[in-house]
Amino acid sequence: MTAAKEAIKESSSNFVNIIWPRIKPQIGGGYLIPVESVTDSKFAEYLDTQAGIDAWQVLGNVDGIRGIASRVQISKTQDPFNSFTVRYRLASGHETEYHKRMRAIKCTDRGILFPFLTIQAFIDEEKRFLSAAAIRTASLFESIMLCPDLWHERVALDGNVFLFAFWKDLQRNGYNIIIVDNSDTYDYKWREK
Repeated sequence: MTAAKEAIKESSSNFVNIIWPRIKPQIGGGYLIPVESVTDSKFAEYLDTQAGIDAWQVLGNVDGIRGIASRVQISKTQDPFNSFTVRYRLASGHETEYHKRMRAIKCTDRGILFPFLTIQAFIDEEKRFLSAAAIRTASLFESIMLCPDLWHERVALDGNVFLFAFWKDLQRNGYNIIIVDNSDTYDYKWREK
């Protein structure tokens, strides 16, 4: 298994075992089905790389299913960065999640698949939960277009470029975000529209 595939598998495991139990009550409950557990490996790869879907949330209250994009980062301190991160430009020149999601969102009339929710979370080096936030994917990418001053650019050591915005800044600008941390309280009750 390549290092990239191992990292994806570990992130998925961290999401399922550490993050999901903490955030699921605030985003509608139900249960989670990781993409790789229900599809052959090639299709799971397409869902991840093309549509950005890492898991399916099965909602018992409306008997529906929606896609979730997840990113779990390890924080070296107990004070996590609490931001959404979007891969914006690759040193290789290949398309990033930013371009793929923007195209899908702009082409909703064509039915191009993208995750309904994006969840970003932080754990410590011992794999203990620190914080997590959920936002509608369309709202996240809309904020990049409508509130560029909230987004910051970071260039990684490998030359890849990421955009990031702090959860609280997006909330202050009217975006519906659920934030869960170790205080056992959370910001905003999830509002389904």
